[in-house]
Amino acid sequence: MANRPTSSRFQPGYTLVELLVVLALFGILLGIASLSAAPDTKAKLTRDAERLQTLFELATEEAQLRSRPMAWRGNAEGYAFFLRDADGWKRMEQDYQFKPRSWDSGKVQLDLMLRQALNNGLQAQLPSDQDATDAVLEFPRDGTPPPFQLGMQAGNEHMQLRGDGTGRFVMNAAQ
Repeated sequence: MANRPTSSRFQPGYTLVELLVVLALFGILLGIASLSAAPDTKAKLTRDAERLQTLFELATEEAQLRSRPMAWRGNAEGYAFFLRDADGWKRMEQDYQFKPRSWDSGKVQLDLMLRQALNNGLQAQLPSDQDATDAVLEFPRDGTPPPFQLGMQAGNEHMQLRGDGTGRFVMNAAQ
């Protein structure tokens, strides 16, 4: 049996270029995974504002249809809707649309500016778990909530929800 000549050119193993390509691919995949795992505060705050805009539109119509006023109360933790009946304000715990919710974007700083006085001290009339700093908005049974501007801030992101007093609500990014 003849001995094969051994050449250092054909030794088994990986070249430096092959190892660098694998490391580069691994780095790219790791970067993509970390970007997709990072929370997107702006998208979450936008989703919160869009949901609130839709719920305000529904609350305006619902108050009119039921011929009973509704109220919204929000704070940094979340928000809830209330319905007025003969016994006073009741939280809408069982209603699919108007059930209490937490913010998707974590803690949200609210700044509510009404363009007219708060209706009949509504803040004091709501159930006793409210805080003096909560934002409160009433949806009267005639379907005309007061004009307002609701600023929402989560982290460095800002959104704004405005009501024009006719039942129309507009959401946009605040500057």
